[in-house]
Amino acid sequence: MMRGMKREDLAEASVKARQDQLDRWRTEGLIPDVYQRTPALDYAVDIRAEQWDRKFDPIRQAVEHKTLEIDVLNDADKVINVREPKDPILPDMGPEEVEATKSRVSNVLSMLGIEDMRLVRKFPVCEFTFGYSRVESGPRVSRDKTGEMWEMPVKLNLFPRAYFHEEHVQPIYVMKQDNEAFYVRLDENCVRAWLDANGIAYDLPAPTSRLGAAIIDGYHTTKPEGGGFSSWLDEYRGNATPESRNLCSYVYTLLHTMAHQMMHSVAQVSGLELGSLTEHIFLPDLAFVVYRRGTTMDLGYLSSAWRMATNSTDGNLVLSSMLDPTSLRCGSGALCDERGGACPDCILIPEVCCISRNNLLSRSVLRGMAKPHWDVAIPRDQTIEGYFEIVRRTRRAAREAA
Repeated sequence: MMRGMKREDLAEASVKARQDQLDRWRTEGLIPDVYQRTPALDYAVDIRAEQWDRKFDPIRQAVEHKTLEIDVLNDADKVINVREPKDPILPDMGPEEVEATKSRVSNVLSMLGIEDMRLVRKFPVCEFTFGYSRVESGPRVSRDKTGEMWEMPVKLNLFPRAYFHEEHVQPIYVMKQDNEAFYVRLDENCVRAWLDANGIAYDLPAPTSRLGAAIIDGYHTTKPEGGGFSSWLDEYRGNATPESRNLCSYVYTLLHTMAHQMMHSVAQVSGLELGSLTEHIFLPDLAFVVYRRGTTMDLGYLSSAWRMATNSTDGNLVLSSMLDPTSLRCGSGALCDERGGACPDCILIPEVCCISRNNLLSRSVLRGMAKPHWDVAIPRDQTIEGYFEIVRRTRRAAREAA
């Protein structure tokens, strides 16, 4: 504000006072050294004045994750840690079977490179839509269907405005529910090892910084070609450039593919339809949530599915099936194995359920095959290392060192 009023003296005094306060808090231990302002972070915050509503923005996702952590994840009444299962997700077992189940579940989570996984009993969901009655007769657009040109209307006829608080407003239909969800956060050391193995460069603002700091600093919301995402991720469909190979795109693809892999596993084990599940991704925190959609009835389906899939022999079939070699192979083969993509026989879900319209998906990031199709910075025949294989190497090296 002072700079806008051409009062540079007051602006500099304000900056100095703010920095002095931060230094005092850091000296007193109120702020860990990991939280440090950087020029890149200052720039990232400043350019978001008109971009705050973009759903792929890692700063927004970091705020959303912190809100979820405070309101839900820290509430013991709403969350069950799957490493320490209890009712209602633990079937009737004896003490020895319970301990064997805990050990096997923890082991599979370690093999999946998952650091934290919880069942959220009350995950707040809010879905909204505009109401419309029919399609307008115009304007019309021509589309080629079965070799013939068809004219199709393209404008929806919204419900008429409602009179509310002495003004006419457009009605929006909202539904709120507390559904069940699986919260998953990957092991940062494994993710870093996977990025290093595939030659994905990134710079940490400070030696003690987490990977999320590098993701936020490296994301340019106004320059999709330089590390950010556009509104519809069209640059990862058919217009990829060498700049598409960056930290954000690879980490997002890993989280997104893992979320779809889990949804397919849940659907296979429980019998739930894929269309009844959806996702949300928290890029800088290396986390994602798979949950029941707000438009479907939720009667404890996820907790029931987890309970039925839990036993002392396998630990949990939802997790073990994610590592099953058959679940990591594509039914069509060529698209995923040779082109590094995804298809309906693979890990695609209905587009209305996917947060990014089935963009930034590749089975290669899990099992290691052909590079993602949008990565044009490396030769076409070059393969990439799979996350699961890197996790196995990391765990093996840790055991040998111990």
